Amino acid sequence: MKKYIFALLLLCVAQMSSAQNAYDIFELFKDKPKAEYVHIPKIMLNMAYKFMRHGEDKDAIKIIKNIDSIRILDLEDCSAAVKTDFYNETKNFSNKGYEELISTVEDGDKTLIFTKGKDNTITELLILETGKEDCELVQIKGKITQAEIDQIVKEQQKNK
Repeated sequence: MKKYIFALLLLCVAQMSSAQNAYDIFELFKDKPKAEYVHIPKIMLNMAYKFMRHGEDKDAIKIIKNIDSIRILDLEDCSAAVKTDFYNETKNFSNKGYEELISTVEDGDKTLIFTKGKDNTITELLILETGKEDCELVQIKGKITQAEIDQIVKEQQKNK
């Protein structure tokens, strides 16, 4: 009986360890040949915000002041083997704590957009795209309220 319980426990641990989170995926693929990885921390975003304050794009200013970091992983120029590995790893993506916002499949390319948040504030936006040509992962962390998003949408609709 102990062997069965131990085997079951081992199986559960193995299953949990195969689930990937965003950090694991970035770490696994950012150093692959021809992979493009960019991490923009809060200090760089603050510098951009200071330069943008006198600019024209008020919508971008409203959003960027509330962003803490941006990470982008683009595998477009990588080999087919790397893209296949990315697809296989992201199949096990653990969306625990995320709310699925959008899920689309078009011509074999799958795009998922997840959000994390509290109340009416988005604290993380995660965009995951897998396909034969494009494989990307984008993570934006910060605090953006639903009211700010609604205001930007209204302003964009006025400008059209």
